[in-house]
Amino acid sequence: MSITPENLGGDPDLARRILVRARLIAPCLQSLSDDLREDAIAILRGVAAEAATLPPRNLVSTGVGPIRETYRDVASCFSKEDESSLRSLCDLSSAPGLPQGSFPEPGWIGRLWPEKRG
Repeated sequence: MSITPENLGGDPDLARRILVRARLIAPCLQSLSDDLREDAIAILRGVAAEAATLPPRNLVSTGVGPIRETYRDVASCFSKEDESSLRSLCDLSSAPGLPQGSFPEPGWIGRLWPEKRG
């Protein structure tokens, strides 16, 4: 069973936007087991509650005299903790894009300038 906008409650269009962003963070969301799916829904409901406080327009920042307004987008409703929690459900690194795995031993250049191995 996949996660649907109805699982998040509230505005269905906002829930769809949150789910699209969440799939960028953790691509495995639609294939989670039941327990992990419930964990993901709990995280996404918190994000939805945060996103529900957004103003209707996504104005970055404006001000006249002492009055200031700053609006945000849906992506800003995901805290670093939310993002890393969703990634952990998919067994993804908290720092995506870094090299993982084994690397070949250095060739002839490695013999000319050997690296210290700790």
